[in-house]
Amino acid sequence: MKNYFLFILFVLLPMISIAQSDLEDLFAEGRRFQKQKDDAQAIFHFNKIVLAENIKTKEGYYLQYKSCLGLAHIYINQAKNKIAIEYLEKAEKICIEKIYRQYLLVYVYNNFAIIYQNQKRYKIALEYYHKAETISLVQKDAESLGKIYNNIGKTYYYTEDYSSSLNYAKKSIKYKEKANSKSIGNTYYLLAKIYRETGEFNLSENFFEQAIKENEFYNSSPNSQLADIYLGDGKLKAKENDSKCLELFEKSTQISKNIYGNKHINIVRININTGDFYLKQNDFENALLYYQKAIISADNTFANTNWQQNPTNLETYSEIYLIYALKQKADALYQYSKTQDKQQQLLEKSFETYLLASNLIEISNNNYLNNQDKLSLIEYEKNTYNRIIDIAFQLNEITNDESYLETAFQVSDMSKSAVLVNVLLENEVLFNSMQNSSKYQEVRELEQEIGDLEYLINQTSNLEKKAELRGEKFALNKIYETKMNSFRNANFTEILNNYQNKISIKEIQTNLNKDETIIEYSITEDYVFIFAISKRNFKAVRVLRDNTFNNSLDFTIEHFSQQNSNNYTVSYINTMYKSFNNLYKSLIEPVRSIAKGKRLIIIPDEKLNLISFDVLLTQEKTIEFNEFENAAYLLYDYIISYAYSAQIKYYNFIKRTKQLKPIIAFAPTYQNVTDSSVKYSEQMRGISNLSNILGAIEEVEYISEVIETTKCFDSVATESNFYRQINDYEIVHLAMHSVTDEINSKFSGLVFNSDSNNIEILQNYEIQSLNILSSLVVLSGCNTGGGRLISGEGIMSIGRSFFLGGSRSIIMTLWSIPDKSSSKIIKSFYHYVSKNKPIDEALQLAKIDFLNNTDPHTQKLNPFFWAAYVVVGNNKFTLNKKNNTISNKNSSVKSYILPVFFLIILSISILFFMRKFAKKQKNSQF
Repeated sequence: MKNYFLFILFVLLPMISIAQSDLEDLFAEGRRFQKQKDDAQAIFHFNKIVLAENIKTKEGYYLQYKSCLGLAHIYINQAKNKIAIEYLEKAEKICIEKIYRQYLLVYVYNNFAIIYQNQKRYKIALEYYHKAETISLVQKDAESLGKIYNNIGKTYYYTEDYSSSLNYAKKSIKYKEKANSKSIGNTYYLLAKIYRETGEFNLSENFFEQAIKENEFYNSSPNSQLADIYLGDGKLKAKENDSKCLELFEKSTQISKNIYGNKHINIVRININTGDFYLKQNDFENALLYYQKAIISADNTFANTNWQQNPTNLETYSEIYLIYALKQKADALYQYSKTQDKQQQLLEKSFETYLLASNLIEISNNNYLNNQDKLSLIEYEKNTYNRIIDIAFQLNEITNDESYLETAFQVSDMSKSAVLVNVLLENEVLFNSMQNSSKYQEVRELEQEIGDLEYLINQTSNLEKKAELRGEKFALNKIYETKMNSFRNANFTEILNNYQNKISIKEIQTNLNKDETIIEYSITEDYVFIFAISKRNFKAVRVLRDNTFNNSLDFTIEHFSQQNSNNYTVSYINTMYKSFNNLYKSLIEPVRSIAKGKRLIIIPDEKLNLISFDVLLTQEKTIEFNEFENAAYLLYDYIISYAYSAQIKYYNFIKRTKQLKPIIAFAPTYQNVTDSSVKYSEQMRGISNLSNILGAIEEVEYISEVIETTKCFDSVATESNFYRQINDYEIVHLAMHSVTDEINSKFSGLVFNSDSNNIEILQNYEIQSLNILSSLVVLSGCNTGGGRLISGEGIMSIGRSFFLGGSRSIIMTLWSIPDKSSSKIIKSFYHYVSKNKPIDEALQLAKIDFLNNTDPHTQKLNPFFWAAYVVVGNNKFTLNKKNNTISNKNSSVKSYILPVFFLIILSISILFFMRKFAKKQKNSQF
C-alpha cells in the first residue's frame, strides 16, 4: 500500500495538468490539513502543486513557491532537514527564475537558518539571517526585521554570547512594536532566557509571564511557542531547585507531542531537562529513565525503555541531539557508579554510551562542509573524549584489561586529528580527482574569494557596505557548496566511509624505528594522561594535574610569550629552572623507562602546544647570580620532534612524483612600508612596526653557499612569485615577518613584498588551499607556530596551514625569537642538513651549537633565545649531499638493507676468487 502511494505521488502526479483555480483549491486544502496537523494529507496536496507541469503565470508559481515553503515547514517540524532543504532550494529557484520578487527570499533564508541553527551550525545560520536582514532593510519591512533580529538573538544565545543576544532582542522588540507584531511574545521569551542565564531571575520571571500572556492573547489553542515557553520557565525553576519545573516540563511535553509526535527534537530537549533536574537531586534512576526517553525520541528505530540498553544502529534525524542525549545518560551512569557497589557494570555501560556518542560526533564532523563548523564541534565535544579516557583508565585499574588503555589512546589521538584528517583527506582527494580539469582551480579560487570577502566584511564599519559584501559572500558560498557537494557525493563520501580513524598500537610500532618513541598527551581538568609507544613497548600513565604542575606550565608559557628582559632576578631564574624540572617530572619521567632510543616524537595537547620540550630539565638546578647557565636540558638527551597525531604521522598520503629543485628562499626587505600600504586587521600584532629582519638575507646567503638555492630578495620576494614557484622546490625557506590575528586565525599570515614595492599578506585560508608539492617548509619568522589555541585540534598556526596545504614537514617558531639568534640557529641547521643529517637531528645540533658557542655571561643562554624552533611532521627528511637532491627516509635501517646486501655479496665474491687464485698459484709451484 505504501509503495502504491509513493508511485502515485512521484510518478503519476507530474503527468497531471492542473488549472489555476484548482491550484488555489489544492493550496487551501493543503493549508487546512497543515493546521490540523495532518501531515500526510498536507504533503499530498502541496506536492500536487509543486509537481504540476503546466504553470505559466506568476500567480501559479507563487502558489508553487508557497507550497514548497509549506512542505519545508512540515519537514523541519519532523526534523527531516535534508528533505526540507530540497524544498527550500526549489522555493529559492522559483523566486529567482519565475517570480522575480526578492523580498520573498526572506522567508526562504529564514528557514535555511533555522535548520542550521537546529544543527548547531551557528556561523552558517547567521549568514542566512544576515542575508534575510539585508533584503528586509531594503524593503523597510518592520515585521520581518523584528522576526529576523529575534532569530539572530536566539543564535547568539545558543553560542552563550548573551551580550550580543540581548542587543538583538532589544532591536527585535523595537521593530515588533513598530509593526504591532503578534509574535512579540517570542522575543519576551528570548529576553526571559537571556536574563535567566545572566542571573537576573526576577526580570526573567517577568518576561516569562509576559510571553505566556501574549501567546494566550493571540492564540486560541496551545502551540509550539507556548511549549517552548513552558520549557524555558521550567528550566528557570529547575535552576532554583523548584520541583514545579516538573509540572511545566509535562505541560511542554503534552503540547509538543500533540504537535510533533514522539520523535522530535523538542521532546528530546524536554526529556533531557527533566533528566537533568533528577540528576541534580541525585535521583539517578529517574534521571536515567528520562535520558533513555530522550534517546528514544532522538533515534528513529530505538524504543527500549530499559536504560541498561543502548541503540545499535544509531538511525537518527538529528545527530546533534542524539549525541546530547547519549552524553547525558553516560554522565549519569558515571556519577551513579560512584554511589553503587556495581561500580564496574555502571562504568562499563557509561563507557559504552560515551563511545556511541563519539561515533556520532565523527559522523557529524564528516557531514560538515565548513571547517569552522568542524572545529567548533570538536572543541565543544573535547570533554566527551576526556571522559572516555578517564573511564578507560578506571576500568583498566579494576579489570587489568589492557584493551581499555589502547582505546583511551585511540580516542585521545582521534580527538586531536578529527578535523585535520578530514581536511587533509578532502584536499588530497580534491586535488587528485580534479587536477586534470578546471574544476580544481575553480574550487580553490572560490575559497580564496570567499576568504577575501570575509576579511573585508570584518574590516568595514559601514553597515550598507557590510551588507553588500555579505550578499556577495553569500552568493559565492552557495556556488561553493553546490560544487563541493557534487564533488563529495562523487568521490569523498566513499573514501571517508572506508577510512579507519583509529590507529592501533601494533600499527604504530610497525612504523616506528628502533630509536623512536612516541609520547602523546591528553589533558583534562584533573589529570595529564600520557601514552608512550616504542618499537616493543606501550605504557599509559595518569598523572595528577596539581597546582605545582599548573603553576609550572603557566610560568613556562608566560616566560616564552614575553619579550626578553635583561632584568631577570636570581629568584625569577630559579623559578624558571624549577618549573622546567617540575614539567619534566610530570611529563617525561613517568614514561622515560621505555624511551630507549634517541628520538622523541611529541604529540601535545591543550597548553602543551605552547611549550618547547627541549627546555625540560632532567635535573634540578639553582643559581646564585642573576645570569642564565647551561643546564641538563632534555635537548641533550633526545632529538625531539612533534606531530599533530599518530594517525596523521603514519597516514600514507598520496605520493607526488614530480622532480623538484632543492631550495627556494624568500627574504623580503620591507623598504618604504607604511600602514596605508597594508591590508590587515586590528587584531594582527606587529604589522605597523615592520622592519628588515637583520639576519634574513645573511642566512639565505649562507644557505646558498652550502646548498644549491634560488634566492628571492626585494622585488622578487613577492606573493605572486611565491605562487609561481612553490611547487618547483623540495624545500621552501621563508625568512619573513608573520602577523597573527588573535580573533580569526584564518587571517593570520606571512608578509611578502608586493609587485608595487608595498607588502602583501599570504593568509592562512590561502595557504591551506594550496597543493604544495614541497616536502619541507621552513618558517624562519617570529611566532609562525603561534595563533589561537582550539581545544582538541591545537594551535591554528601558519605552520598548521602549510601542513594542510600539503607539506609533510614544517619547521616553525613557537614564539617571537630575536633576529640574530634565529639567524645563527638557522645557518647551523642548514650546515647539518648539507651534511645529510635528518632535519630533527640537524635542528637539535644547531641548538646545541648555539648553547656551546654562546658567552655564558650573557642573557643568550636563556631558552627564550634558542628553543623556539620545532620540527613538525616527517622528522626523518634528509638532503643528499652529493647531488643536492632530497631523500625522504622513514627508516634508516631499511634504507641501507639493499646496498649492504650487495656489498656483502661483492665481498664474498672477491674473497672466493682471491682464495681460488691463491690456491692455483700454490699448485703451480709444485
